[in-house]
Amino acid sequence: MLAKSLLSIASVAATYLASVQAKRHIYVGSYGNNINVYTANAQNGNLTLVDQTESLAPSYLSLHPSNQYIYACNELNNTYSAFQVEKNGSLKFINKQNSIGSAPAHVAVHPSGNFLLGTSYDKGIFWTYPIEQNGAIGSPNKEVKDPAVNGDSLASLQGHESPHAHQLISAINQTQVLGFDLGIDRINVFTLGKDGSLTASTEQPYININGGAGPRHGVFSKDGKFFYIITEEGNFISVFKYDAILGTFIFVQSIDTLPANFSKVSYGGEIRISPNGKTLYGTNRVPGTEEGSIAVYKINTTTGKLTLVQIIGSAGEYPRGLNIDPEGKFVYCGNQNSNTIGVFKTDAEGKLHLTATVHQPSPADFEFGPDI
Repeated sequence: MLAKSLLSIASVAATYLASVQAKRHIYVGSYGNNINVYTANAQNGNLTLVDQTESLAPSYLSLHPSNQYIYACNELNNTYSAFQVEKNGSLKFINKQNSIGSAPAHVAVHPSGNFLLGTSYDKGIFWTYPIEQNGAIGSPNKEVKDPAVNGDSLASLQGHESPHAHQLISAINQTQVLGFDLGIDRINVFTLGKDGSLTASTEQPYININGGAGPRHGVFSKDGKFFYIITEEGNFISVFKYDAILGTFIFVQSIDTLPANFSKVSYGGEIRISPNGKTLYGTNRVPGTEEGSIAVYKINTTTGKLTLVQIIGSAGEYPRGLNIDPEGKFVYCGNQNSNTIGVFKTDAEGKLHLTATVHQPSPADFEFGPDI
C-alpha cells in the first residue's frame, strides 16, 4: 500500500513538473512578417503557436535581462524594434529606431540592460542605442567604422574587399564589446564607454581570422575563460583563451564543422553553448538541399578545446539559427529555406535526437521567455 502511494505521489509530481516546464513562451524571429510566440511540450519539445506580433523580417531577437522586453533586428526595412513582454507572453510594440546603415545583421542587449548593440552589414559599421527606462530604444550613439578601412589594404577575395559588420556582442567583463567583421576577416575589440561610445581596445584592438573565412558569430564559455567563433565561409570554429582582466585573446584551436569528405558549398550559421557549459553546437547551411546539419562538440572545460561527437541533419534546408532552452533539454533549429523548425532532445552527452518538425515561415532565431 505504501509503495503504491509513493508511486502515485511521484506520478502526480512528475505531471505537475511537466506542466510547469511547459509554461514558457518561445519567441521565433524570421524572414517573414511576424515574431511568432509558441509554448513548448515539456516531454518532446513540440511547439504550439499561441500569438503573433507584426514585424517585417525580424531576423534576430534579444531578450532584456529583466525579461520585460524583447528587441528585434528588422533586416529588410532597416529598423530595430522594442516590444514589452506581456504577462500572457504576447508582445506589445513600444517603439522603433532606424538602423544607421542598411542591412542590420544582428541585435544584442548588453548584459547591463542599458544598451542595444547594432550592426550594418552593408556599411560595415557598429553602434549602440541607449535603452530607456520603459524599454524604448533611444537615439543611436555615434557609429564606428572598422579601423581597417582607414588606409589599410583589404583582401581581394570576392565579398572580402570591404567591411561587413555581422555581430556586436558583449564580452564577459562587460567593459568590452566584440564587433565581427565578416568582410575583412577580423573581430574588433572595442571598449564600451558609460555613454555607449565604442573605442578600439588599447591592449588588443582586434583578432585576425584566416583570410576569406568570414567570422560570423561568437559565444563565451559559461565560466568566461574561453571564446568560440564560427566562420561563415571557412567552415570551422576557432577557440581563444580569454583574459577578462587584460581583455586579451590567445588562439587555442580550430576545428572543422563538416565531415572530412564533404565537398559541397556550405556556410556556417549559428553557434551556441549548452546551459551546463559542456556542449557546443554549430550549424552548417548547405544551399539548395536538405543536407544542412548541426555539428555537436564536447567542451574540455579545462583547456577549452573541442572534440566533435556528432553531425546530425537539421531537419530542413539552410539552418540559419539555433538556440537551446534554459534547462538544456531541447535544441531548436531554424531551417530558413524549408520553413521548418527542427526540435531535438539532448541526451546526457549533449548529442541530439530529433523529436518534432514544426512548420514556421523562414525561421531564423529563438528567444526563451521567463517561467510563467
